[in-house]
Amino acid sequence: MKEVSVLCASGSLGLTPMHPESYWRAVEAGPDAIVADAGSGDIGPHYLGSGAEYNPREWEKHDLRLMLVAARRLGVPMIVGSAGGAGTNAAVDRVADIIREIAADEGLSGFKMAKIYAELDADDLARRAAEETIPGLGARDPLSVDHVRECSRVVAMMGVEPFLEALDAGADVIIAGRACDDALFAAVPIRAG
Repeated sequence: MKEVSVLCASGSLGLTPMHPESYWRAVEAGPDAIVADAGSGDIGPHYLGSGAEYNPREWEKHDLRLMLVAARRLGVPMIVGSAGGAGTNAAVDRVADIIREIAADEGLSGFKMAKIYAELDADDLARRAAEETIPGLGARDPLSVDHVRECSRVVAMMGVEPFLEALDAGADVIIAGRACDDALFAAVPIRAG
């Protein structure tokens, strides 16, 4: 089995701009993927509920530019999870738009971008909560219809499978909604065997 290396571009994409000097030194090592998580459990429910942006757009664009330029130069996948902090569908679309802007600015083309959404349909989730027991992770009670109706939006935490599917479909850049940090970093090594 070949050794696989994954560059963690940032512990929280866009929270504070990445340092280009140390980043480019890491890129010189030739990673097999460039990955960053953009989410945090520390930000609380406000950003998910309101859909507000967690980080300044210019900081996210700074970090995304470094990632995209290096990933395209090396010809390796670029993966961003929990886009916008909370991983809403709107945040996935916003980050994908930033990627398109950067690609135009940098003259980058010919890459395939995948967007993976994590929001659940509230009506479907409420129906399921009425028909079956959906236990919570650490919650005292199972999910109820009332719990669902109290939410402005709901995201599911995705594992590695959607990333593997996107990579298998030829994605060079993956922008995902709410995702488990481990899944982001495990996708390329798992795919490599």
